[in-house]
Amino acid sequence: MASTPTLRQKNQLYKNRSEKGTVAVKASEKTKVVKKTNYSYWAIGILGFALFGGALLQLIDLIL
Repeated sequence: MASTPTLRQKNQLYKNRSEKGTVAVKASEKTKVVKKTNYSYWAIGILGFALFGGALLQLIDLIL
C-alpha cells in the first residue's frame, strides 16, 4: 500500500496529464458514454417497413 505522500504525488501527476489530454480512457469508462437513440424499436421498424416496402413496390411497378 502506498503512503499518503506517494498517493498525492500520483494524483497530482494524473491531474496534470488529464488536463493536457494525455491520459488514456479506460475501456470500462468508454462503454458508459454510449448514447442511445431517442427512437423506439417500433418507430424504427415502421420507418424501415415504409422505406423497403416503397422500394419493393417501385421495383414491381418497373418490372410489370
